[in-house]
This record gives sequence, structure tokens and C-alpha cells, in this order.
Amino acid sequence: RKKAGGHAEAAHRAACILHLANLAIRLGRKLHYDPDKEVFLNDEEAKMLTGESNLIRAGRKVLGFGPKLVIVKKGEHGSFLFSNYFQYALPAYPTDKVMDPTGAGDSFAGGFMGFLAECESLSLWNMKRAMAYGTVCASLNVEGFGVEPVAGATRDDLERRYRDLVQFVSV
Repeated sequence: RKKAGGHAEAAHRAACILHLANLAIRLGRKLHYDPDKEVFLNDEEAKMLTGESNLIRAGRKVLGFGPKLVIVKKGEHGSFLFSNYFQYALPAYPTDKVMDPTGAGDSFAGGFMGFLAECESLSLWNMKRAMAYGTVCASLNVEGFGVEPVAGATRDDLERRYRDLVQFVSV
């Protein structure tokens, strides 16, 4: 199979992040990121960190701690993105082939950051598309075990899922 390229390289980046996260866990170390720029949390982490039971209030409160972007992942229910300028919500990719959700959040983050790394600007449009590519990478991840489903994805695989997701959420 021809490996993914362009925006689809996010799948490879997601696999690398997942591999590094698993390695860090085995070695008992933490991965470093710059929380001044972005923070990825799951819904429970956002609630525990802020003491808020409402995810919208929790996301805004985390944003108040200083990062420029806050992404709250909600597993099978999608994700929220918060900035000082906009908020955005996106459902998860609709799949009935869930085998293992382990690493889906890391795959989401890899797809999101991988897409943005190739963008010339951090516009609202690019942020929304990054959320969609993150969602697509996470959906591949849950349909198998380990990094193989994400690492083995072709550009066509990702673009097809991206189009499917856009169709699914369009009004």
C-alpha cells in the first residue's frame, strides 16, 4: 500500500505520538509539551482540573489558565475546541467497528497537530479541519489494536473518512 502523504501524514505522526506515549508509560516518564500554546484533555480531566461539572465552563476555565487553545476530548461523543476567539464542537466519526479505544486521544492529538503543522495560518477554518483530521485519526485507531490501523492508513483512507465525516455533520 502506498503510504499516506500531505495532510494524511497526520496518521503517521499520530502513530509516533502513540508509540512515544506508550514508551513513556513503560519507562515511567512524562512527555513534554508547551501548555502555553495548547492543552489536550479528556472530559474527566477537564472536570477534575477545574471543579466544573459542565464541559463548556470547564473548557473556558482551562483557557483562563493561559493556553491559547484548549481541546476537550469526549471519546465516542467527539470533542470541543476553545480559544479566546471562538468555540467549536465536533462529534466523533461514526463507526461500529470499535475494537480498542486505547490511544485514540493520542491519535486525535497527532492528527490535529499534524494537520496544523502543514497550515500557513491558524485560521478558524484550519482549526475546524484540524479537529476533523484528528477525529478521523482517532476513528482509525479504535478500529484495531496498537498503531497499525493509523500507521497503515493511506491518504485515500484518511481523505475518504474526512469526506464521510463532513457529510455526516453537514446540515
